[in-house]
Amino acid sequence: MLDSKITALKVSLILIASVVAVEATAGFIENSLALLGDALHAAFDAVTTMILLLTARLGAKPPDIDHTYGHGKIETLGGMLGGLMLLLLSFILVYESASRLLDGNFVVSPGPLGFSAVLYTMTIDLARIIVLRGAGSSITVKTDLLHALSDFGSTMIALLGLALASLGYYGGDPLAGVVLGLLLGYLSLNTVKRTSLELSDATSSDLLSEIRETILKTEGVSECKKLRVRRVGERVYIDSKITVQGDVELDEAHAIASRVETNLSMLIGDVDVTIHVEPGISNLFVERQVKNFTHEIESVKEIHNLKILCLKDGIHLAFHARVDPKIDLIKAHDIADHLEKMICEKIPGVKDVFVHLELYQDGILKAEPLEDPEIIRKIYWIVSQHREIKTLKKSRVYVTGGKLHIYLDCSLDKDKSVDAVHRILSHVEEDLKEIFPNSVVEIHSEPV
Repeated sequence: MLDSKITALKVSLILIASVVAVEATAGFIENSLALLGDALHAAFDAVTTMILLLTARLGAKPPDIDHTYGHGKIETLGGMLGGLMLLLLSFILVYESASRLLDGNFVVSPGPLGFSAVLYTMTIDLARIIVLRGAGSSITVKTDLLHALSDFGSTMIALLGLALASLGYYGGDPLAGVVLGLLLGYLSLNTVKRTSLELSDATSSDLLSEIRETILKTEGVSECKKLRVRRVGERVYIDSKITVQGDVELDEAHAIASRVETNLSMLIGDVDVTIHVEPGISNLFVERQVKNFTHEIESVKEIHNLKILCLKDGIHLAFHARVDPKIDLIKAHDIADHLEKMICEKIPGVKDVFVHLELYQDGILKAEPLEDPEIIRKIYWIVSQHREIKTLKKSRVYVTGGKLHIYLDCSLDKDKSVDAVHRILSHVEEDLKEIFPNSVVEIHSEPV
């Protein structure tokens, strides 16, 4: 790839050098600012091509101890210097052409030599375009191709100036010189702006958006943070943190990072990607982590009613922990305090933990079936007030430890979502507990 790029730039340099010689000679002989301006543009392109040729070799050198990002900035610096040179020369061309227009000094004698020089230049420009288009898509080749296209356009302007002069409007030549000078100034300003932004590590918002979108579309990526992008020569360097599910294995996290690198390579081409993987926070991950920590404490038998609250300062947790009823208050407090500190330290993003301790009752509960018809009737009546429930298929009511246990089997419309069913059954449970305080209510749902 490097050899084809170097060969194309060498051919382009030889061709453009011949244009400088032909147009400059014809411009001096016929005193045509349009031809001299176009020769000036070609000379700038020759210098630029030499810089690109030199920097293509230097930029291809591998990173070393002094240039850990490689040597690509040399190419950018050369482009900036070339742009400043062209800006100065275009100003001189506009000034001289405008002076001729204002003074009426139209000393130009268009003849076969001038037209032959212009036609030769157009032929050479077309040859350069063909050579460079077949040499790949590197930054240096693209830059030289852009100059070849601008050369072709400026030569057309020079041809127009000569044509007007040959028709008797001698002001057409300096007028074409003004237009050409302004065109070159515009191109040089764009070159200076682009290279200065690149030297200051500025990145376009469009490129950043494309990179961020590509990262977030990669399977397994939950979040993209601290994205940093810089261009060094032809290579784009990308550094980003991504968040993945906290419970994925190490090899899967590595595979996700590799997929991100592959997708970015397909988007940009020559890219160096550094991805930092961080575990994300999900309900399942937090629940597993909390359960793992509580299992390490012998006195804690189980946890339930875990609530995960996302606030501005981080994640707040609250849950109930059932502990051995034989431990004293001091021991219970130490357990809660230890759990809270451990969870805050070991689960990323957790800022506060509230643990509510409950007694754990081991063994089988002794219960008696309830035979009070009035209570059964009230239960059926409460359920019937919720018209989304089609039938109450079965009810079981027990009494244990002075507490009422109500177990119901209900059928609902099969098209309802799980979320909708959960909301309906929660309302039924609330209504039952309002009539029977301190009761335990469990409702099973089935499709009709």
